[in-house]
Amino acid sequence: MIVNNLIGAVDAALSAEILSVQALKANIEKDILNATNIIHNLNPQTIIILGSGKSGYVAARFAASMRSIGFNAHFLHSGELLHGDVGALNKTSVVIFFSNSGNTAELVKAMEIACNKEIPTIAFLGNENSALGDAADCVINLSCSTKMEYSNFLPTASITAATAAANCLLVALAFEFKKNANDFAQNHPDGSLGGFLSLPIKEVMTPLSQVALFDVESSISFIAKEMTKFPKGVALMVDSEMSLLGLLTDGDMRRILSKYTGIELSKITVENLMTSNPTVIDLSESIATALSTMTSNQPKRVSVLPVTNESAVVGIVTLNDIEARRFKNA
Repeated sequence: MIVNNLIGAVDAALSAEILSVQALKANIEKDILNATNIIHNLNPQTIIILGSGKSGYVAARFAASMRSIGFNAHFLHSGELLHGDVGALNKTSVVIFFSNSGNTAELVKAMEIACNKEIPTIAFLGNENSALGDAADCVINLSCSTKMEYSNFLPTASITAATAAANCLLVALAFEFKKNANDFAQNHPDGSLGGFLSLPIKEVMTPLSQVALFDVESSISFIAKEMTKFPKGVALMVDSEMSLLGLLTDGDMRRILSKYTGIELSKITVENLMTSNPTVIDLSESIATALSTMTSNQPKRVSVLPVTNESAVVGIVTLNDIEARRFKNA
């Protein structure tokens, strides 16, 4: 009976955590957009992040994540701010508050100081109808999660929701300020992930001997056989000097085979169907540069990146290659 009751309590807690995050989607997307615009438009020299109690731990983690991609972000406990660190606030700053109640005395005093200095303020709040909610330029409303706490007293779901919302702002800011894997690697020179991202691209490259190749005279059936023989999701068109002329992906092949049948396939000019002048990366670049190139491409990510050395293609790198090697290094 005790075990069954315990499992039920754990299951209820996990369900509350899931529901608290799901509830955010309908409530905070506009808030995150508003906060992102405030920070992007000001492009602050410093981002001061304040919190106390359990919310302070979320705030501190958020500040650390901001720094990890190059933002000049600093967490201050609200008490520290009021005892000598007010000078950190200036008109080139943005102040971000984390508070469940929105009425913590020290945070309210910090908000008054920020407002008097005409500094933009953003607040992650479990209670938007509060002193901080009334004063902030932008409120990220987390009230949907406060009703899901364990027995209505233990901070659980609200902490999870605040962390998830902070992560949303982190991602939005990384997108708007064009932060990428290179920024992460530069700020983690001794970390396992940072060290991995700094490795040369050849560490994850598939050499040309293991890649499907074709020339301008190749038939669709030949290319399909080569892609089956070398299942990397791509076939490269090269000339006699191994210069890259274009590529066909698995997706391209599926579209071709679904559109053309029988004798039509033998008449297809592959050169007109491939991607000409594809995005490439030089052999001298790092894994971080490759990952940034592949993931920052909009509106569609690049899943396969040919690697060149001077004018010749020497291999390819894929997102799967990078992920596989990353977990191997972990």
